[in-house]
Amino acid sequence: MDEKYLWPLVGVALGWALSLVSAVVKDRGDRRRQVGVLVAKLLLVREQVVTLKRVVETVKDRVDDWAEFETMRRSITQRHFLEPASHVESLRKVIDDVSGYYPVQALSLHGLVDTLLKNKNASFANSVKSHELYIHVLSVYEVGLDWAERQLDRNIRSFSGKHGVTTYLLVQWNLHRRSQAFEKNKDFYEKSLSETWAGFRGLSQVGRRTGGDSGSSQKSKSGQDGASDETA
Repeated sequence: MDEKYLWPLVGVALGWALSLVSAVVKDRGDRRRQVGVLVAKLLLVREQVVTLKRVVETVKDRVDDWAEFETMRRSITQRHFLEPASHVESLRKVIDDVSGYYPVQALSLHGLVDTLLKNKNASFANSVKSHELYIHVLSVYEVGLDWAERQLDRNIRSFSGKHGVTTYLLVQWNLHRRSQAFEKNKDFYEKSLSETWAGFRGLSQVGRRTGGDSGSSQKSKSGQDGASDETA
């Protein structure tokens, strides 16, 4: 073939190859970035699940009134667990972003988020009157949190490995370090939580007494008004 035809063809082929390589590199970079964001958000959710588990496990052994405990548990989950709502929205968006690459795992993650939201909104107020029933319901709740933690760990390991060997090792070291730090400071943590629970109970009792005094005052005032009307 004449060189005047060969070199233009070579140039076109090289241009096409470079464009293809550039597209592949860009796609891998975008995928790696999205996976990295997902790992970071899963780590955040895992930290919240672990904290909630520890609070429930520590306080439930120190309570005398399950109604008070249920009020505290609901208050903590509603105010702090998976809050603000934008965290859940951004997590779902990142899961959607990686669903084009990992559809099965993305579907599983959406199901996990749905389960966590159900746990967040769960109320056991109707069970507190029966000690045995409430203990059973609370045990099922804790099993659900354990399952969620295991699923989060599995997905964190999987996606951190997809992000890279360095990320995988750093994530595993971070999880190990956090676990060791908790065990080292476990006594301090439990003491602080017990004091917080005692403060919560004190405020709750003050609120009930205040409400009772207010009701008594209103009844007394009504009685006085009635007596004044009769006198008139």
